[in-house]
Amino acid sequence: METARRSNQYAKRRGVPGHVTLDDVLAMWKRNPQCIGCGVGRGIDHIVAFSDGGTHDASNIQTMCQSCNSRKGIATMPRVNGHLVSKGNKDAYS
Repeated sequence: METARRSNQYAKRRGVPGHVTLDDVLAMWKRNPQCIGCGVGRGIDHIVAFSDGGTHDASNIQTMCQSCNSRKGIATMPRVNGHLVSKGNKDAYS
């Protein structure tokens, strides 16, 4: 899958430890099929940014579209019940 391959290349270029497999990405998308920020689209986001010491492995990725990922930047977004807390994710508060 192109997404996993590009994500691994991105991490490798930055010298970040870890590796995400296709199975990791598919399992993540099965748990959260749409962006946890807005509920539309999907992609890979690192919960803890590389610049903050985050690793590139299954425990540090979440489903997030490019738009929400860009808004998030390098911040580590607060989570409630395992969900990103953002204005677009009303379910995060339940």
